[in-house]
Amino acid sequence: MIVYILDFGIARRILNDKDELKTPRATVCFKGTVRFASMACHKNNELGPKDDCESWFYLLLDLIITSGLPWKKIQDRNEVLRVKEECRKDKRDQMFHGVKCKESFGKIMDYIDALHYHDRIDYSYVYDLLKEAAQISGARLEDSYDWEDDNTKSRKRG
Repeated sequence: MIVYILDFGIARRILNDKDELKTPRATVCFKGTVRFASMACHKNNELGPKDDCESWFYLLLDLIITSGLPWKKIQDRNEVLRVKEECRKDKRDQMFHGVKCKESFGKIMDYIDALHYHDRIDYSYVYDLLKEAAQISGARLEDSYDWEDDNTKSRKRG
């Protein structure tokens, strides 16, 4: 499967000439969509791979949870940050409302939250938790996507 990224408008290189993560800037401007922005983005901190994962996770939850993210209808950036912080503490159930695999998703969120700017992401760990979540939810990862044609489906299976 190929995933196409359509908009590089807010992308920037994060590696220096030695292929090392750049030294984080002291402050950065907010960029992106408030709903999917990482907490570091809300706080005007430098963004790294950890923040990409956090944004991806919000997007995943927004697609899975019927009612959407708890801050979906909030416009104010500071209020969205406050709700995101609450969902990590005493209002965690709001984050995974109606989801069968709360524990697996909670582990993913805890893992992402424990990461720092310079940390390498263990994508295998995240993927294993996603497989666990799919199994608990009864999702079949080998099923075809709605947009796949018959040729794509047969190549995928065999």
